[in-house]
Amino acid sequence: MPAVVAEWLASRNLDECLKLQQDLLATYQDDFSKYAKRTDAVILVKIIDSVAWQLGNKFVVARVGEGIKAAEIKRALSLLASARILNFVKHTSGNGIPMGAESNDKFFKILVLDIGLVSALLRLSRLNISDAKTQFFKHRFSQTL
Repeated sequence: MPAVVAEWLASRNLDECLKLQQDLLATYQDDFSKYAKRTDAVILVKIIDSVAWQLGNKFVVARVGEGIKAAEIKRALSLLASARILNFVKHTSGNGIPMGAESNDKFFKILVLDIGLVSALLRLSRLNISDAKTQFFKHRFSQTL
């Protein structure tokens, strides 16, 4: 990500920054083959995509993909968290200190290492940012109904 920031500071070219982010994602995905003994690289890619689409909401394992067992998904999530690509945010009632005392491991959200990478995963660009904002607000509004 430092290369993306450096590119932005040097050129102010959003297209070049997006290309660097997509290259970084491709590099991550190429590295997934290193984990082939532990989990399938295709599952890792599906999880990363699913996390981007579920960002800000409770993570639902069933939305990762059909035919993938929950145990495989959990193992892959653990690998991605160990690689610090993903971070888990557990639900807590927050009624006192320490907050972790009332955390619930079954309800969690997942965050991606960098919001710029999320934008690249969702294939957002400066041309369709307003469309993305509209979709975001439609999604949020539909949840309140």
